[in-house]
Amino acid sequence: MGELVLPIAVTAIVLAWLGVWFVVRHWGVGFTARSVHCPHKNLRATISTVNYTRNGWGVEVGRDVLQCSLAPGALTCDKSCLVQL
Repeated sequence: MGELVLPIAVTAIVLAWLGVWFVVRHWGVGFTARSVHCPHKNLRATISTVNYTRNGWGVEVGRDVLQCSLAPGALTCDKSCLVQL
C-alpha cells in the first residue's frame, strides 16, 4: 500500500492542475473563439469574444463580442446565438 501513495498523489495533483487549466481556459480573461449552434438559423457560428474583469478583484466579469461568422462586417450575432456562449 505504501508504494501506491506517491503515484496516487501525483495523479491527483495532475488532475487538479488540469481542472484549473480547463476553468481558466474556458472562463478566464482573454480572447476566445467559440463555435455555437444558432437555433433560429439552424447553423453553427464561430464567435470571437474577449473576456475581461472590470476591477482587480475579478468581481464583475464581462464578455464583448468581437466578430461573428454569420454576420460578416457586423459586430454581433442574434441573441439566440449569443445565449449559447
